[in-house]
Amino acid sequence: MREAGYHQEFLSGPRSVAEALSAVRNNFQTERYVFVGTDETSGAVEAVSGWTYQPIVDAATAADWKLSTPSSVNRDWP
Repeated sequence: MREAGYHQEFLSGPRSVAEALSAVRNNFQTERYVFVGTDETSGAVEAVSGWTYQPIVDAATAADWKLSTPSSVNRDWP
């Protein structure tokens, strides 16, 4: 998210996932909205129409992203 210039406040704060995803839809117009996450977050889009869920491993493969483990992530980033 940081490299793409998206602001973290879309997904943080006291609002629900549905409210956060609605805020994203209101700010970014596209043909498709995809929530990329882990097995633990797979149900996040169930209550939000117009969104689909994509496992991070599948998204990484499709986009040629390199995945890292939590121990290799920069801990200085908020």
